[in-house]
Amino acid sequence: TLAVNTPAFGAYVGGNRGPFSASTWTDIPFTNERFDTDSAFDGTTFTVPETGKYLFSAQLRVEQLAVDLYYQMRITTTIGTNGFDTTTPYFMLSASVISSESSGGTIKVQLFQSGTATSYVHTESYFCGMKLIGA
Repeated sequence: TLAVNTPAFGAYVGGNRGPFSASTWTDIPFTNERFDTDSAFDGTTFTVPETGKYLFSAQLRVEQLAVDLYYQMRITTTIGTNGFDTTTPYFMLSASVISSESSGGTIKVQLFQSGTATSYVHTESYFCGMKLIGA
């Protein structure tokens, strides 16, 4: 169980998302909430309700990959990059970060695709976070 007054949320992609524009960071919507203790997550962006140290984690399952492209995922300023080859039908991008956050700050997950393809983010993708300790 979560401690009293500990902001936390967990959500996943409600339906496949994509395709994506080339060479553009795209916000990923996580429209199915599992929980949101402070109503601080709007489906795309978590707005920090109180200052403290937070843990954020996200994973994107990217389908229908294009061999000659690369993909990146980021949580605010944390970037995770992975590669693949022609034998991979999908790839998981994931990142976790513990970060000092101030009340009113915003955190979201974005995907970057280097070129044009029919790739999409699968429903097995998620985004979550929780406050660990105070300032």
